[in-house]
Amino acid sequence: MFYLQKALALLLVVVHIGLLGWAVIGLLEFHPDWNLTNISNPLFGRAMLMWQWLLVLLASLTYLAGFLARFSNLPEWMSILYSLMALTCAYQTFFILKHEARFWQMGLEFIEYAVILWILFRLEWFQEWLRRV
Repeated sequence: MFYLQKALALLLVVVHIGLLGWAVIGLLEFHPDWNLTNISNPLFGRAMLMWQWLLVLLASLTYLAGFLARFSNLPEWMSILYSLMALTCAYQTFFILKHEARFWQMGLEFIEYAVILWILFRLEWFQEWLRRV
């Protein structure tokens, strides 16, 4: 069971590396000469996109740095950042997005945040890795 928890921890590192790359690409799209990707939602204004990409960048860097440094307060910090990301998602879902699946997608995103936080707060491997026990 302990090896499964460690594998889950490494999977979360990979996920947050992916989020970091996603955020960097999203921020690169602000440059007028950048035309290699188009991942930003055209329904979101520039301020919303800047907020979204900076928030994802901050969350991914916080997770990766906190994990590597074995920062004991990583679960609390990620709770704050995921809460801000969830609020952003809710605002986008209720006031900007128009497609029919938006509420299902929001629910899935909230479940993902809850599962990751449960892992950070409750799994024995994380408790030991983050020196919380």
